[in-house]
Amino acid sequence: MHRIIKSHLENFSKSFGLADLDESEQFEMFVNYAVLTPKVSTTFELGDVTTGEGDDGIDGVAIIVDEELLVSEEDAKSIFKSDRKNHDVEIVFIQAKRSDSFDLGDFLKFKESVKKFIDADDYEVGDDVQNNAHAIYNVCLKNVPKLRGGNPSLTARFVTTGVYSEPEALETARKKFEHDL
Repeated sequence: MHRIIKSHLENFSKSFGLADLDESEQFEMFVNYAVLTPKVSTTFELGDVTTGEGDDGIDGVAIIVDEELLVSEEDAKSIFKSDRKNHDVEIVFIQAKRSDSFDLGDFLKFKESVKKFIDADDYEVGDDVQNNAHAIYNVCLKNVPKLRGGNPSLTARFVTTGVYSEPEALETARKKFEHDL
């Protein structure tokens, strides 16, 4: 890991009381915080968006409605009770890798996990954060007429500490992922 990134990670871990976690867990939370903070208008608990050992290729997932991070099905139902018909809904998926390279296998696992989340009616994985986010996602889908443009937007971030040099196989997989979604 680059020394500057490592220094930011260490400062972040101290600030959030994460020094007891191993570096890979700290990095996942660091990336989730960095990606999500600009998208939400309030503070949030990292545990609400960071997956655990039972995840299937997603390190962070968040459902954001009108710049508010939804953390429960009840939150989602509450926000859609109003007559408002122009909610901005964004689903954010994050995969964080400490390596300096972009691994095609890791990317494909992330891609398939996101596609499963989006497409599956009977979604269930071994991670509570993902299952909870999917329940919130289902509430959003039931309220599609109240979403701006009739669809939620989607952001998928595959983050490493390296410099992306657009390798052909990874670019092909990325473009297919964008097309499929």
